[in-house]
Amino acid sequence: MSDERRETFDAALEQSEQLFATAGAVGYETRELPLSYALSQAGRAIMAMSSKDDWKTSSHGMGAEQLDGSVSDVQLQN
Repeated sequence: MSDERRETFDAALEQSEQLFATAGAVGYETRELPLSYALSQAGRAIMAMSSKDDWKTSSHGMGAEQLDGSVSDVQLQN
């Protein structure tokens, strides 16, 4: 794994964990915002660990295809 992928994975995973913790500590009315960012950062960590050559995200947020299959069939898109 390249240093850039490792750094992206580490940073995205840390941010995701902190944002999930924040979501658990705030009221229901505010929870959606940190959860959205937490999922985005978790997606970035997954993309960094993937075997895809095009692993860098280029947009704000993630998308997915094949949501009607098994979890292992889901393909993240940036």
